[in-house]
Amino acid sequence: MASALALTIRPASPISIIPQPKELVEGQGSFTLTARTPLLAQGDSALTIARFFADKLNASTGFNLRAIASKAPRRGAITLRIDPKLSLGVEGYTLSASS
Repeated sequence: MASALALTIRPASPISIIPQPKELVEGQGSFTLTARTPLLAQGDSALTIARFFADKLNASTGFNLRAIASKAPRRGAITLRIDPKLSLGVEGYTLSASS
């Protein structure tokens, strides 16, 4: 008597980030963007970038996110800041996500 076992293995979906990072360390957990997700910026330059980012997110999601100035990150928020101590080049960035 023969038996068959069907097993479907799906590859993990690739993380799509532009520009492509030089290095990626994937952790556990998830982040869900909602219409109520705060978009915070630390500093004037970061606020300009956060407003641009909010416009792009709003265009693709239909949300009405607004970038606001903040001195500190907040749980459940997206926070943008520019660290002048980092030497990352013209398009360099560091992206980190935490709870």
